Amino acid sequence: MPRSIAKRRLAAILAADVVGYSRLMGEDEGATLGALQKVFHEIVDPLVRSSDGQIVKTMGDGYLVEFSSASDAIACATKWQSRLHEMDSRDPSGVSLQFRIGINLGEVVSDGEDIYGDGVNIAARLEALSPPGGICVSEMIKSAVGSQRNIQFENIGVHELKNIKTPIQAFLVSVKQTAEEERAINFGLADQSEVRYCLSKDGTSIAYAQVGVGYPLVFAGSWMSHLEWDW
Repeated sequence: MPRSIAKRRLAAILAADVVGYSRLMGEDEGATLGALQKVFHEIVDPLVRSSDGQIVKTMGDGYLVEFSSASDAIACATKWQSRLHEMDSRDPSGVSLQFRIGINLGEVVSDGEDIYGDGVNIAARLEALSPPGGICVSEMIKSAVGSQRNIQFENIGVHELKNIKTPIQAFLVSVKQTAEEERAINFGLADQSEVRYCLSKDGTSIAYAQVGVGYPLVFAGSWMSHLEWDW
């Protein structure tokens, strides 16, 4: 068969990894795998789709995601970490997963369905610099995003990254909520009509709309025959 021709393009790359995955698997493999699947179906996959991203590959406990814009990548990452915190708050008895996330803007090489190159490698190295539950980005991402009043960047200095020739300026990302957003959260209106996905007991994929935070209040039409999700 003819070999595919490698193509180069500029992309925002997000690399994410579960903190302490080997330890969690050693403590309770079944519960950890179940928690990882739940996070994928309820948080990762819906957020990547709604942010116009594409999951390039999964690596056991990690994900490599491509975006066409830095702003989309930042928006996805901040919501990702926020939703994980919300999930833990709703179900404190379950396995708590924390992710480190690294994001870089750079040239990548695509060969079939995979991507590689310094743009990808830097994102993976920045992910390792991130604290648990945090987001670490390159200066290229910071410059591309520009000044957004709700996004704050903390300079953590220049770092020599493994197998990367040029030192990289790194920043930690935090989201500052406005007074209006804080009031909205108090009234349960922070997330307006967001679509999420879950699986029923027979494996049917169900899309549902969510507004606000807190314990779910479910309204099911009589025509929905597969609503067996255990809230």
